[in-house]
Amino acid sequence: MCILLTKNEVKNRYQRHGPPTLSEIQSSEEAGIKYHEVIPFMAKEPGLELKGEQSGDILRIPWEELIHKHVRTSDNIDIGDVDRIGNEFVIVRDGFVHIHIYYIPKQYLTHYDGSSLWITVPSDLVSVKFERKSEPTKEEIDMLVSEASHQPPTI
Repeated sequence: MCILLTKNEVKNRYQRHGPPTLSEIQSSEEAGIKYHEVIPFMAKEPGLELKGEQSGDILRIPWEELIHKHVRTSDNIDIGDVDRIGNEFVIVRDGFVHIHIYYIPKQYLTHYDGSSLWITVPSDLVSVKFERKSEPTKEEIDMLVSEASHQPPTI
């Protein structure tokens, strides 16, 4: 049986601001629906908040505006494009054959000019600090976020 839903019906039923609770998963299973067979409960993608350099106002940028934007270092080197945005990181991808993936904590972001997102780190430190072959472990995330929170502002 196939049920057609409008875009708004799907959004109202399945868009979330967090993961499903254990009771929601259990009630689905009790109803005879295997969790993996239904439309997954989706959390809304996080955006980005940057503090304005001069005004001090918070600039809220939706995640979909940042995807595929360039990322530039403090010495004005393009290190790739925004691939994904997580709760604590912006994931940057560089290359086509030799791919480099950088997990950059949001605390290292300084500003966004409409075409590029800028970070506080010079290009020669990006690989050492942020490049990973796979997603960082919980311990690596905690270490990077802790290190980033101790960085002095550069602007």
